[in-house]
Amino acid sequence: MSQTIISQRTAQDIDKRIAKVLKDLDNPEPPLDLAAVRELLKLDLRYYSSGDGGILQEVIHQLRIGSQQVLAKPSRIIDAIRRRSLRALWVPERRRILIDNDLYELKKRWGEAHEISHSMIPHHQILTLGDPDHALQPGCRELLEAEANFGAGRLLFLQDRFADELLGNSISFDHIKKLGKTFGNTVTSTMWRTVETLEMPAVGLVSVHPWTRLQPAEEAFRHFIPNVSYAQQFSNVTGDEVFRMLARVVERRGCGKIGEEHVILEDVNGDKHVFLFECFATKYDTLSLGIHLGPKAEVVAVPA
Repeated sequence: MSQTIISQRTAQDIDKRIAKVLKDLDNPEPPLDLAAVRELLKLDLRYYSSGDGGILQEVIHQLRIGSQQVLAKPSRIIDAIRRRSLRALWVPERRRILIDNDLYELKKRWGEAHEISHSMIPHHQILTLGDPDHALQPGCRELLEAEANFGAGRLLFLQDRFADELLGNSISFDHIKKLGKTFGNTVTSTMWRTVETLEMPAVGLVSVHPWTRLQPAEEAFRHFIPNVSYAQQFSNVTGDEVFRMLARVVERRGCGKIGEEHVILEDVNGDKHVFLFECFATKYDTLSLGIHLGPKAEVVAVPA
């Protein structure tokens, strides 16, 4: 899945809202206390399980637009929740966030921040799981999720506080893991935020192991994460191409660092550039980070 790039205007608007929340919390030190954020914004948090029909029924009947029930058969959304494996929900009328209790703790934290972001963005208030048809179109849904993800990242990583600590050292998964612990977040979300923070072209991939023999219906990667500079200069190099290239970077299976290599990528003009790719395996995914080092130097033969 490719990352949807949100507009600069929208990003600035979300960032202003995040800045106000952090200011009202007296610019806290990491890791951010999400309970304090919920208290400030008067949000309620509850947990559910996809196997708990009682709580799901309550959620479904709260999904309304104004006073109208959206679906004639609200129970159909329960099936949708289970089929799509939804792990977090925002219920505007109750100002309630629901998180799947089966998630591990740091995933719950990201899910909560994501739903908090939905609650803070005005045009997300009527665009929920029970939206009219136009709001359920894939492009619309992907943009909403991208906006909420951006807000979650800026919130959990305390806006520019993360950039200050990231850029004070060389970029590597060792540094990313350390920052993940400092800010109380997963390695995956910390890598994602790293890519977004860097000004030079950078790209991330959350995928299966590149040596995996994929089944016909199996997807190679869950997230392809280009930053703005990469999207502008290397839009011709897709997530599928990056994934295939990683098979040459990876050295082994297992957890931890599994490969590092300089890779040549061509930009939209056909010029060659050097990227440093590093691959890191967690219990769940393979994370790959590519950072632009510069144009490829041409080797000119000198006559004897």
